[in-house]
Amino acid sequence: MATDNKYDRQLRLWGARGQKALSESSILLVNADGVGTETLKNLVLPGVGKVTVMDDRDVSLQDLGTNFFVSADRVGESRATVVRDLLCELNPDVKGEAVTSSVVRVLQQNDEEVALFFRSFNLVIAANLPEEQLLPLANRCATLRLPLIAVRAYGFIGTCRLQYARHEVVE
Repeated sequence: MATDNKYDRQLRLWGARGQKALSESSILLVNADGVGTETLKNLVLPGVGKVTVMDDRDVSLQDLGTNFFVSADRVGESRATVVRDLLCELNPDVKGEAVTSSVVRVLQQNDEEVALFFRSFNLVIAANLPEEQLLPLANRCATLRLPLIAVRAYGFIGTCRLQYARHEVVE
């Protein structure tokens, strides 16, 4: 039984309200390495509204072995831009932005600018961030009551940690 709606599976899983909430969401990915990009891909395919990829590094030869969303012809280009472009190709309904800055630099701005930046997102995904970068980001997200997912991979082992105070769904 085929339908015309490309999100039919998701609609059956979480209903029209859930799909609408997903399509109105805005997600920030900090560090567009292989783990972060794969995590974000799994939200782009079902139709998240907007993604912002933040990374201050360029695509390197090492990225070619760990990240499916970069290619040899893009080595030397901004990793945030390349990942944004290739993820948005997967689903034309998704809007994408690239921020070619580090999270450290963003968090060093004055409190109003930082709050204004982060309040435009419904979720932050931090991929393989060192602890000295993850802790200030986690503190800022906690202050703003913004959910944070920290993903990390060590070879074939990975972790996913969720930080959020409380979330209630009542239907």
